[in-house]
Amino acid sequence: MMLGNEQQHLAPIPSYEEATSDYGGADEEGGERLNLLNRSGTSQSSSSAPPTRRDGYRPPYVESVRSSSDSSFLSAFNSPRSSAESLQREMVQMEVMEGEIEEQRRRGSGGLRAFSKRFSSSLSAISLPRNPFRGLRCRMPNVPPVPCLSNMNSAALVPVYRLIAVVVALIVVYVLLATDVLSFRSVGQEYLGPFDPESVRSYAEHGIDKDRIKHWLEYISSFDHMAGTEGDFVLAKYIQGQLSSFGQKTERMQYDVYLNYPTPGGRRVWMDEPKWEAQLEEPVLKESPHDKRPSENTLVFHGHSKKGNVKGPVIYANYGSREDFQKLKAQGIEVNGAIALIRNGGRNSDLGIKIKAAEEEGVVGVLAFSDPKTEGWDWPDSAVMRGSVSLTSLLPGDVLSPGWPSLPGASDRLSHHNNKALVNIPSLPLSYKDTRPLLQAIKGKGKKVDDDWVGGVPHVDEYWTGAVGSSPVVNLQNENYENYRQPVWNVLGEIQGTDRLEEKIVIGNHRDAWCFGASDPNSGTAIMLEVARVLGKMMEFGWKPLRTIVFANWDAKEYNLIGSTEFVEEAGPGVKDNVIAYINLDAAVTGTQFTAAGSPSMQYVVKKVLGRVSDPLTHKLYNDTWNSEDMPGLGAGGDYTAFQHYAGISSVDLSFSGKGYPAHSCFDNFAWTKDIGDPGFIYHETLGKIVILLLLELSDHAIIPLDMMAYWHAINKHWKELQSWVKQKVDASAGQGAKLNLDPLKNAVNTALGHIMKFTQMNEGWMGQDVDGLYVELDDWAVSQRRSRSIRMGNFDKHLLDVTKGGGVPGRLWFKHMIMAPQADNAHEVEYFPGVRAAVNQGHWDVAQSEVDKVADLIKRASRKLLDEVSDSSPT
Repeated sequence: MMLGNEQQHLAPIPSYEEATSDYGGADEEGGERLNLLNRSGTSQSSSSAPPTRRDGYRPPYVESVRSSSDSSFLSAFNSPRSSAESLQREMVQMEVMEGEIEEQRRRGSGGLRAFSKRFSSSLSAISLPRNPFRGLRCRMPNVPPVPCLSNMNSAALVPVYRLIAVVVALIVVYVLLATDVLSFRSVGQEYLGPFDPESVRSYAEHGIDKDRIKHWLEYISSFDHMAGTEGDFVLAKYIQGQLSSFGQKTERMQYDVYLNYPTPGGRRVWMDEPKWEAQLEEPVLKESPHDKRPSENTLVFHGHSKKGNVKGPVIYANYGSREDFQKLKAQGIEVNGAIALIRNGGRNSDLGIKIKAAEEEGVVGVLAFSDPKTEGWDWPDSAVMRGSVSLTSLLPGDVLSPGWPSLPGASDRLSHHNNKALVNIPSLPLSYKDTRPLLQAIKGKGKKVDDDWVGGVPHVDEYWTGAVGSSPVVNLQNENYENYRQPVWNVLGEIQGTDRLEEKIVIGNHRDAWCFGASDPNSGTAIMLEVARVLGKMMEFGWKPLRTIVFANWDAKEYNLIGSTEFVEEAGPGVKDNVIAYINLDAAVTGTQFTAAGSPSMQYVVKKVLGRVSDPLTHKLYNDTWNSEDMPGLGAGGDYTAFQHYAGISSVDLSFSGKGYPAHSCFDNFAWTKDIGDPGFIYHETLGKIVILLLLELSDHAIIPLDMMAYWHAINKHWKELQSWVKQKVDASAGQGAKLNLDPLKNAVNTALGHIMKFTQMNEGWMGQDVDGLYVELDDWAVSQRRSRSIRMGNFDKHLLDVTKGGGVPGRLWFKHMIMAPQADNAHEVEYFPGVRAAVNQGHWDVAQSEVDKVADLIKRASRKLLDEVSDSSPT
């Protein structure tokens, strides 16, 4: 199959006013409103006029309300089996499910040729072809009078008509078989539907269109859309309409969560001596490309920041890490009662942890600025990096409902006061233009800093720490509006797979942005829409994947990964039982360097896909240039967090990155992407190809291509690193009862190797394939065994969860995965064997030993269940 020269027809982009003109309407864009998640009761509304974007970022006055109990999406995540552990027995005993076979042959037009078709279906989707004359009410043809039949009545001619109909039907069937329109040779094969696998991949890869990606990104980034605001609501409707237009069943899901917004004029930073006040807000860059008026910037603030008015002497604390504060203390620099001035980024880029560290040292407020030396590119002097100061490494999601969903009207909510997931001192972000007077004001005060503390702010020739007794006093005012039940909206679309017993694949990225969000996150949104469009075009030809594909557009990620976390918490065990893999996009294209991070099981399939895609400039295949042997794991920097670390779903995060981009500022707009970030949108197109091919590999193979040996190699590597790290900790604590026996973990890793090798080297008849890669064993046992093998591999990550009562990483029980978790002091980075490390860091050696024993049992159990899915279903 080849892609023809399909005429490009891009719908005109609406203006912001046009997009919001049906603001209070009930219909979805691009398709019929399905009410798939219609919450009991009436929609909430207000008679007041819609708020403007400048008016405190209040929510839309019409909200989408739905019932989780009636949700077709959530009910679809309910397991069709009694439990994952009993699946093998059910598959062995199940009857062949009757499905429906459709033969659709289309003539090519406009140079676009249809797929090369092959009638192929899994055994669970087989049925006899429908009677083509069923339901037709036809008049019998007029038969000329025949002399010998002239005395016969019409009833006597019925057998003759029947005989003629049978002969005609036989002729039709013969023609269909002879022309290979119908071919039952590939029933139960790797790909479903009447399509050749290679033709499907080729069409999908070549169907990705960079001009369409550019088209979507231009609109999505043409106005601001912070979580819960009217711009966010407009885009939720827009994306839902687009997914509907691609043939997907869609739904918009609402959660009511704790968010804060800046109040106009409520934030100030100033000094009385010398007289100075920060500008704070970013300049409006230029007119909106579609509204022909000045574009509106969002106000500058930190999400989930503590409101209040504080003042104190300014102290420069480098990146604001715990190590930096310890260095200040060692130099005799007091910080209690001070305002800390810190740089964004560094080895620890977790802003919430930095502010928590300052709080623990007695700092009363924090000012965080973007240093051009750290950012790695020509960062504008007036750009401001907004961000969340939530403690994501402790608890993602809505901080008022830890571990359960924040459904509309729910009463089980915690208080935000003294909430362990929130910081307790105010903070604000600054541009380095606003930071310059502060750094100049403390010159010669305190201690002159070492070279590694020197930043790159122009016209600051020396960097000093400042001192409590001599630094100028800075006033920090941070007034913001807090909404404890702010509506936010996830948008989901679904391509139904042909096998209802197969588990699902989810691809997602978030929609909300701190301002226009061209790179972060909507380069990912635009790519996801293009992937959905191409798959929708394939569906028009009759193609469907084996496994259901769910497209998810999350909300409120920027605050604390809220949308994806609330969804996973609401779906509960249904997600664990029914999702086999998750693909994440976010700031998808900010450079030219391909990056991937995820579960080790995803390593092979990513590498395989990269063998088809080459760099658009160097023309080298990515599987030759990407270091797949060292694919990093996942912290908590994206919407994969709830899937990987809470539900144990094998996940991967994909992007093209570079030295830097105007992250979380209003400079991250369409103009930056078009002129600097990705001129020509060639890397957007390239990532689109990678994503759609990866989706096909995961959704359309009878045996999902996860790699258990790669997982073992990762565990073995990180266990050895843990061994060296523990030895250092024990040596440093000599004489204090430090002792830890790691032999159980060593034995578990060795035992797992034997199980995984046996599983990987298995070669049975139901695994046999022909030269085209299609499976030759087609009976119900073979189909069930292939399905079972996929589910066993998909369950490997899930078996590494500690789901016992009170289980999880010590001190951070929301995180259930015991091999991989975000670092406790940096949500953006990963650490391995987090339970053991947490206990050792706290000096709790008895707890550390229990954690070693627990994770050893989980490793042995996970590897054993690759071979025996139905035995010993209880945790050991």
